Amino acid sequence: WQRYQPVSYGLTSRSGDAAAFDDMVSRCAAVGVDIYVDAVINHMSSQPSGTGSGGSTYTKYEYAGLYTRADFHDPACVIDGADYTSNAERVRTCELLGLSDLRTEADEVQDEIVTMLVDFVNRGVRGFRIDAAKHMGPSDIRAIIEKVGAAVGAEKAPYFFLEVIDNGGEAIAATEYLDVAGTSGSVVDVTEFKYAGVGEKFRGFFPDEVGDLTEFSEEGWSLLPSDRAVSFITNHDTQRGGALSYPDGARAELANVFLLAHPYGVPQLLSGFAFDRSTSAGNASGPPSDDTGHTNSIFGEGSDVPTCAAVPSAALPGEWVCEHRHPSVAAMVEFRSVTHGKAVTNAWSNDGAQLAFGREGTGFVAFNLEETALETTLATDLPAGTYCDVLG
Repeated sequence: WQRYQPVSYGLTSRSGDAAAFDDMVSRCAAVGVDIYVDAVINHMSSQPSGTGSGGSTYTKYEYAGLYTRADFHDPACVIDGADYTSNAERVRTCELLGLSDLRTEADEVQDEIVTMLVDFVNRGVRGFRIDAAKHMGPSDIRAIIEKVGAAVGAEKAPYFFLEVIDNGGEAIAATEYLDVAGTSGSVVDVTEFKYAGVGEKFRGFFPDEVGDLTEFSEEGWSLLPSDRAVSFITNHDTQRGGALSYPDGARAELANVFLLAHPYGVPQLLSGFAFDRSTSAGNASGPPSDDTGHTNSIFGEGSDVPTCAAVPSAALPGEWVCEHRHPSVAAMVEFRSVTHGKAVTNAWSNDGAQLAFGREGTGFVAFNLEETALETTLATDLPAGTYCDVLG
């Protein structure tokens, strides 16, 4: 709620300042981890007035040194629920939840956004998630990405992925955003929200649903092209809506194993913090923080030991869940790297909640969500030999 209501493009926030950000980027780069920034460029805040986390004062539509009323769509209108299935123009020009909607088609607005994105690239950032992309026209996004590419050059052209919520039957289709890279030199992918259906299979409401995934395919599920789709079981938004997530324990873990084992898409993993789904306030709560509202590090004071919940599914509000530290994540990231480019082979299920498949002679994975052990002989195309369970 707070992070997605920008009132400036400064780097001072409840998480630290520009120096802390630069330090994070450099330390991550030193161990081979690239950073992407979640860029909120469709809108500014919805609040009438106030002071931002970095100390800047503002009123809605007036953000000192950045935007004035002329930079926002006028007259203002608010998106209605029916617009999402019937009126693409209103989705792109009216206000999302009352958030002041920028005229991203305007050169002067694009230039402010590009200045911010280029600054991030020069700080070592390697990519961007573009928030609320469906609320901007594809031509607006293409113009911004091309301007960034022109400013930083082909060698530093960042990776982009666009948040486009399309569950089918929408006035705006995710496929409209597949051709926005233009001449930038950037790779631009698009979120595939229909992939969340995989997580629903792992919920286990019906005993045969996991087995159904032997038929999972881009064509069968009407998904975006695999090499352009960002696939995920849950993200920071869908988690709040009740998607399969850390409270679901082993089922959530196994769904992410499937995400990494199956070749579809560019997988995105979520690692976050606990919150209380049962109340509105709890569902809207932010990360673990101190009395001043500043976000706590996952490391204790003067310690290099992370303060993560001992059992992710039992994490309590105020605790970091640290899903990324689960042993299966590292093992399956390696599995995905080794099997890259290899097709699914020897898919099998027991017509229930047991599933297995190979990856063209490079790996094999089996799932069992039933109460009894899976004891059977399965065909594989792996070379003869003795194999170990990398998830054990």
